[in-house]
Amino acid sequence: FLSGLKDIGHPFSRTLYKYFDMLYNRGIGHVLSHWTWLPPLWKQFTKAGKSFYNSGRQSIIRLLTPLRMSYNDSYIRTYPFNKVVPDIMPPETVKETVEIIKAA
Repeated sequence: FLSGLKDIGHPFSRTLYKYFDMLYNRGIGHVLSHWTWLPPLWKQFTKAGKSFYNSGRQSIIRLLTPLRMSYNDSYIRTYPFNKVVPDIMPPETVKETVEIIKAA
């Protein structure tokens, strides 16, 4: 599994490796998350060795806010959460999510 992890050239590379190793050894999966300050989903997935490795082999992707949109702005645009809001989630995000699920 961990052979899929590459050294990302960052001081935290070793910590990242230990993090995914710990999760893998316990059968716990990492949840990919769409949040204001997180990197794009594909980058998160790549750092995880392009694998979902929890014991149930399930993919969990949390699409809370569009990239680079604050939680507050997202909340204001979608409240009262009773209908689909056009253009809240860019089509490329949906495409990227589908590609990750297929790759897993």
